[in-house]
Formats: sequence, C-alpha cells, structure tokens
Amino acid sequence: MRRMAGLGIPVTALFTLLWLFGALSGAAIAAQKEPERFFLDFFDGHLIFVPEGGSVQIFAAGQLLSSGADWETAKLKPFLYDLRLKTWKDFFWRVDTRDKHVRDVTFGTFGDLGGNQRGKPFKVEVVGGDGDKPPDRIILHFRTSNLIHVLKDGTLQIRAEGAELSPGSDWEAVKLKPYLYHLRLKTWDGIFWKVNTDWKRVWKVEKGTFGQPGGNDTELKIEVRIVEGH
Repeated sequence: MRRMAGLGIPVTALFTLLWLFGALSGAAIAAQKEPERFFLDFFDGHLIFVPEGGSVQIFAAGQLLSSGADWETAKLKPFLYDLRLKTWKDFFWRVDTRDKHVRDVTFGTFGDLGGNQRGKPFKVEVVGGDGDKPPDRIILHFRTSNLIHVLKDGTLQIRAEGAELSPGSDWEAVKLKPYLYHLRLKTWDGIFWKVNTDWKRVWKVEKGTFGQPGGNDTELKIEVRIVEGH
C-alpha cells in the first residue's frame, strides 16, 4: 500500500479525506446561498377589529404585525360590518357577528348591502355587544397566515387566507449573513426577530441591537419556508 512520504497516511485514505473536505466545503457554501424569498408561517394569526373607532390590528406570535393604518371599515348594522385593505379592488370582507361568519363580497358596494357573497373559513370571536349594541371587539382567527420577505427588492408583506393584510411598508429588514436576517415592525420597542433560513428557526431578540449580533434570544413557534434563487 502506497503511503504519503513523511505522513504515514495511505494515498487512497488521503484522497478520501480531501474529497470529503471538498464535499463539506461545497455543502457549506451551498447552505449559505441567499434564498430568493422566505415565508414565516404563523399558527395563531388573527385580526382584531374594534367597531367603535373602526380600528384594525393584525397579530401573530404574540406580536403586533400591523396597526391597520391601511384598512377601512363600514358599519351596515350593529351586527354587520364591511372591512377591507385599501388596496383591495374587486372584493371586501363582510363580517356578521350574529351568525359569526365572514364572507367575501364581490360585485358589491363597500358599506352597502348587496353583492355576491361567498363564505370564508374564519373563526369569528365576538366580545361584548347585544341586540342594537355593537360588539366591543371582533376577532378573526386565520387558519393560514404568513409574512413574506423578498430579498431581491427588500419587500415584506403580510398575508392570510390568500389575501394581503399589509404591504409591509412599516417593516424593516437587515441581512447579517446570506442565511441570517433581522426583521421588525418599526414601532416595536426594544425587540426584533432573528431568522435563520438554514436552520429554519425564528427567535425574538431582546437587549440587542438591530442589524448586529448579540442580545437575548427566545425561540418562537413560527415555521420558516424558503424559495431558492435560480
């Protein structure tokens, strides 16, 4: 068996080690490739609507995701309300707190009865209100909701049940490494999220500096999906 002079290592073993080193190096490089986009999938996304004042807020993972500045609402009856993101053109949601249903309305006028209606699979929670008294708040619980970050143009968007809930203009993101990102709603005070697209994990970071390593991490129950670039 041939051995490498001065090393005492068989030539075949040395070639095997070199091949393994190259394979592992290639895997590490591939793992650090920046994705085209990634999705943060939430298990507890919901919208809170307060009829008095018409405020709308989006929550998930225990955090406010949108203050609802891009939403508008209309009261049809004490138990019936229309809601929509201002950029929605061809539809809006009609919430009935009496039968606890949400319906997509098309070919209708926002704030007026009528239009074609199709049921949405939301769980509707109603707090307060009775008869002619409007509810104190209405909560729409989503089966599916996510935040989407597109790396190429730096955009963020919040969606649920196939509809945009926020264009993400009040969010910001920083890339620390091709696989490591910081995200936050600009109004968050003292916290941000850290996303590792290789490990597919998300943490809430406290006592840290946005865009820099460090801080106290708490892992969140958020699923990470990535779309690879071409």
